[in-house]
Amino acid sequence: MINTEQIDVQDVVYALSTSPGFAQDGVCFAARASGLYRSEDGGLTWMDAYHSLELRQALPTAAVAVSPAFLQDRAVFAGVPGGILRSSDGGHTWSVVKLQSPPPFVLDLALSPDFARDGVALAATA
Repeated sequence: MINTEQIDVQDVVYALSTSPGFAQDGVCFAARASGLYRSEDGGLTWMDAYHSLELRQALPTAAVAVSPAFLQDRAVFAGVPGGILRSSDGGHTWSVVKLQSPPPFVLDLALSPDFARDGVALAATA
């Protein structure tokens, strides 16, 4: 858990995304230079969402998108250098979608409003 008083001012927040049920579940994500962070209490406390990846160093994350059907499918996407990470359990575990070489940095993500039906996810890259 991260104490907000100890956050390094150099650790820029690039993107925020909330659960469609944020008012009830308080789930939100922050894409930061040091990785992706998840909160279950409306942003009062934050946890490393990449904990299950057991990374040796920080994975800069510039984009995060939560499925419009998050309450049912629990899908979250994160844009990182060289690929996109996908979680199907609300941001607890991740699979990697690698992009073609040269690997771009994914700067933004957008999901179709009808993502549960059409599965359309778009990525903007550098």
